[in-house]
Amino acid sequence: MKRILIIESSPRGAESASRQLTETLQERLRFLYPNASFVERDLATDPLPHLDYQTAKGISTKDKAEAESLKDALRLSDELSEELLSSDLLVIASPMWNFGLPSSLKAWIDHIVRAGKTFNYAGAGVEG
Repeated sequence: MKRILIIESSPRGAESASRQLTETLQERLRFLYPNASFVERDLATDPLPHLDYQTAKGISTKDKAEAESLKDALRLSDELSEELLSSDLLVIASPMWNFGLPSSLKAWIDHIVRAGKTFNYAGAGVEG
């Protein structure tokens, strides 16, 4: 295990049950993998923008010229996708709000779910 990516999404700080669990898990992972590097992304303290038109278009276009023209709009999405793909283990810490995820975590998911990059359509289903 070389690299562990931890995604935090609760804005409740020390009062957050999910953050307390992540802290315990991280201690255990440090013991099990003493040489691993930890990358922590805190979506509460460093929120991501929700997808806008340009980013969504850049993610979905199949036209190479259009994709090139939207390269700047995809910069953050590319960075987040590479951060995920270069990790050996992913830990997502999230509270349950109104029977769902915080919008900050949904924004992260929207940026990293990229056909041909983080998943592929294959046969009768999806891989990745």
